[in-house]
Order: sequence, then C-alpha cells, then structure tokens
Amino acid sequence: MPTRVVWYGDKVKREVRADIDKALTAVALQIEGQARVEITNNGQIDTGFMRASGYTKPPEKGVVVVGFAADYAIFQELRNSFLFRAAERVRGNDAENAIARVVRR
Repeated sequence: MPTRVVWYGDKVKREVRADIDKALTAVALQIEGQARVEITNNGQIDTGFMRASGYTKPPEKGVVVVGFAADYAIFQELRNSFLFRAAERVRGNDAENAIARVVRR
C-alpha cells in the first residue's frame, strides 16, 4: 500500500508570516506607547502635537515602522532621545511579553 504525503508547507508559511506580522506590530505598538511616555518624562511637551503625531505602520516584508510625524520630532530626538530610549526600554521582557500575548491568541 503506497504512502500518501500531504504537504501543508504553503499554509504553514502563511500562518507563520501572519503571526510574525502580529508580533512585530505588538512590539512596535509597545515602542510607540513607551515613546509617548518618554516624551512626557523628558518634558518635551509644549502643545502635545509631537506626542500625538506618533504612528505605527503595518509590517511590510518583515519591517514595521514606528515614527513621529511632527516635523521637529527629529530635532527633539537628537536633543533628548525619546524613540531610541523607548526601543531600548521595550527590548527584552516587554517585547517578549508582547509577542507571548500574540502567540497565545
């Protein structure tokens, strides 16, 4: 009796890619939220526009973007980092926890 092999590779790839995108988004949103906290902690709020201009772009080809649209945000980042510091703070346990929440769903 011949053995029949059923290949689910393409389906598995799609599902894994979707889970990776969800995990990347979860970590990016953690970084965005922490960056807003850093802006407040750094005393970089005048009108609140920069803090409100934060955004996270959905993953594309395994890359997710976290940014702040205020035109002066780059100068504030260079003067007193908020985005890099947020990424550093989220790295490790916070990122692992965000990924674990996505995987458990």
